[in-house]
Amino acid sequence: MHSITTVNGRTRYRRPSVYCDWFLSGWFRLSVAGPVFVAVVIGLITGAPETYILGQVVLGFSVFIALSFLADRPLINPIQAFVLMFYWWLGIGPAAISAFKVLAGFNKQALEVQVAAMESLWLLSFGVIIYAVFARATLRWFSGTGWSARFLLPAGDNFSTKALVIYMAVTFIADWMLLFLANMGIIGREETSILGGSKTTIWWIGVIAAVALINPLLKSSLMVYLTEPWKTIPFIVKILLVYTVFQTFLFALYGGWKGPIAFLCAYYVIAYMSRFQHPPWAVIIVAVTLFVLVIAPYVSYGRHKAALSKVQTSWERTEVFRDVLQNPELFLPNIDREIDVSVLFRGIAPLAAEMTRRNSLLEGEWGGETILWGLEIVVPRAILPEKRNMNIGNFFARTVGADIGVTSRYQTVTNISMTIPFECVGNFGWFGGVLSFGILGIFWPLFCVWLLTPDRLHSHPLTPFCIILGITVEGAFGHWLANLRGYIIPIAVLFFINRVILRGKV
Repeated sequence: MHSITTVNGRTRYRRPSVYCDWFLSGWFRLSVAGPVFVAVVIGLITGAPETYILGQVVLGFSVFIALSFLADRPLINPIQAFVLMFYWWLGIGPAAISAFKVLAGFNKQALEVQVAAMESLWLLSFGVIIYAVFARATLRWFSGTGWSARFLLPAGDNFSTKALVIYMAVTFIADWMLLFLANMGIIGREETSILGGSKTTIWWIGVIAAVALINPLLKSSLMVYLTEPWKTIPFIVKILLVYTVFQTFLFALYGGWKGPIAFLCAYYVIAYMSRFQHPPWAVIIVAVTLFVLVIAPYVSYGRHKAALSKVQTSWERTEVFRDVLQNPELFLPNIDREIDVSVLFRGIAPLAAEMTRRNSLLEGEWGGETILWGLEIVVPRAILPEKRNMNIGNFFARTVGADIGVTSRYQTVTNISMTIPFECVGNFGWFGGVLSFGILGIFWPLFCVWLLTPDRLHSHPLTPFCIILGITVEGAFGHWLANLRGYIIPIAVLFFINRVILRGKV
């Protein structure tokens, strides 16, 4: 459904005149129409407002139209995934949560979920189409420029065994350097919360810590390898795979994190979709079930216990989770404890809807303040020592979150997410929120096409990493910028490795 041509020795992507097979498939049509059907049926059962029911229908059509603009390329690339993420958070989320509550017999709670999420559906319906239009235009233009990170482009389907071993060694060295320096009394990074918040006080310590961020890129490549037949995977890569999976689960369970396990599974699912052009449904069902029934309750209970124990450091937090892990009966759901499926959707929908309700077409309550705060965050502390800490998500929790009763106005630990477009609504009104979709439709494709190259958007070994990096758009603008900035040094290190050590034989 797509073709590659060579012009003057340079490979170029040529846009086909028809849609790719995935867009015409039954499973894709059902994936979009199914949630709409569920939302309408459950909405009628609970007596949901017409604003919610019609909003779900319009959003479903908008998502389908938006993806039609991006359906000339195979599944799945980070540009397509952007649309699917927003539909997951704001459309599928309320539908799935309310459906689960109706099945559990809590119709009143289901109605509350629907009412709390309905206003954002309409703004998102405009936003995803505008994003797709800008993204398609940007993609077509930039694909012809020839500008891309070809130093990250492997000759085959994936990075070579030698490259992966070197990447792993570099992350080991960076991690052990930080431990060694800490034992020497040189810390350079201060914890700002027990949930992983930190600030860098010695700039070169921050550089070493940034080198260790090669690890997510390495995991992305390894999960792409895992979609191949096991017998064909090189022996050394198998060792790296086993070690990575073991280390990730160990770090997540004793550190009290859901993300590392969820992201590792997501890397595999994305890699599978890229290779086979359809989702691995069995893997998704098993992973989601374990996440909802085991991992999320474990992390939630452990963090609650850590807060009650008034732990002050990450080491103390680890000890708390070690104790919780030894007593699974304390956190595993039972018939007396309602299963919380909302953990799959990050609690974004009610916050986005609240931002839509409390602001107008051209005015936002924050007047650009959190955007300026976000720009301030990305300036190194060595240049701006008095800059504020990166806790915009906590500001959201103490204001919007507290107003709708999901967080406390006086806590200083919890961060909540509402996505960048709805942060823009809070700063510049509805028009600013919709416009931000268009701006993201320019800059996000530019980054993705440069990193992955136009021809390998869906099949690059870093495609899973890039898609997961895109999920950070759920957070505040400043947090998103800081995440992108954090990968400048890892990519620069990979440039040196690939050009100097590997001499282009990636």
